[in-house]
Amino acid sequence: MELIAPSPSESFESQQGLRTQSLDEIFRESCTLGYDQLDLPCVPRPPNGVNSWDCDAIVRVSIDAEIDLVVEFRHCCLRLPDQNMGKGPGLFSDIGKKAKDLLTKDYLEDHKITISTQSETGLAFTTSGVKKGDVFVGDVSTKLTKNNVTTDIKLDTNSNIFTTITIDEFASGCKSIINITIPDPNSGKLEVQYHHENAGLSCSSGLTAVPLVEVNGVFGNGRFAAGGEAAFDTNSGTFTKYNAGIGFNESDFTVALLLVDKGDTLKASYVHNAAKDKRTTVGAEIVHKLSKHENTFTFGNSFAWDPMTTVKARMNNHGTMAGLVQHEWRPKSTVTLSVTKPWEQPARYGLALALKP
Repeated sequence: MELIAPSPSESFESQQGLRTQSLDEIFRESCTLGYDQLDLPCVPRPPNGVNSWDCDAIVRVSIDAEIDLVVEFRHCCLRLPDQNMGKGPGLFSDIGKKAKDLLTKDYLEDHKITISTQSETGLAFTTSGVKKGDVFVGDVSTKLTKNNVTTDIKLDTNSNIFTTITIDEFASGCKSIINITIPDPNSGKLEVQYHHENAGLSCSSGLTAVPLVEVNGVFGNGRFAAGGEAAFDTNSGTFTKYNAGIGFNESDFTVALLLVDKGDTLKASYVHNAAKDKRTTVGAEIVHKLSKHENTFTFGNSFAWDPMTTVKARMNNHGTMAGLVQHEWRPKSTVTLSVTKPWEQPARYGLALALKP
């Protein structure tokens, strides 16, 4: 731990991108997030992204390190970097992703079990099975990461072998992904991504003589993003996909507007953290089909009952309601119970069990 005297010529409040918070607010927030604390007066373990305390001296620590420091000052502020500072706009698929996750993630109508293990060398094995009606399908996968190369191989019950090789940072901000499915000879695909604090670009091509070429690009920063995507079939000489969208992100809300399906569908979504402790999140999405003049409105919310339990619910204007309860009974091991009730139809139940010893 290193003590560094603050600069007398510049206050922390005047530094760009930094905000301060009172010590009382810090303790309230850490209690809500479940961080363990020592007896007062002391400094709790910092949340993610925190790297220093602003008192009469700066205490610089690692984000993951535990702090055991008694504060003897009457006033102390936590220095928090701006959440969106230095964060790029991501890729086009990230626009509207928060609303999509809130309204669709973890909802299921099947029975699924997943078991994951990892060796000391970093080799991970995952076995999963899904029961859909009277049909049971499963797969076994292995994943190995060495240096900046990650190899993922999966074998399913239909005797297909899916291979994904990811190379991170082969150049500054660049990542390449190679996908191959055996025995399909036309399944090969190469994707190259470039991430920058003001842009995100991706280009993929099938590894065939007449491939499908897909390109997407986003420009902006951590708060604002605008971009589009397109797919061109070199065999037919036609565009099979072209979409566009814009997104705006803040610490407590996210707004996105997308024009998809070759300009035939307009999607608008909004997600809001309803409480300061971020335990409650509400969101809505409206989808307008231009050719059919049809609207679908979906509203949903998520509530963290406690640090280990999450409750979600959603409903749309067609009368379909759904809800789920997910409990993490041990680190990275969860059980999820979901129910979906369409209007004037029987309810459908889903159950998922994920085990990581």
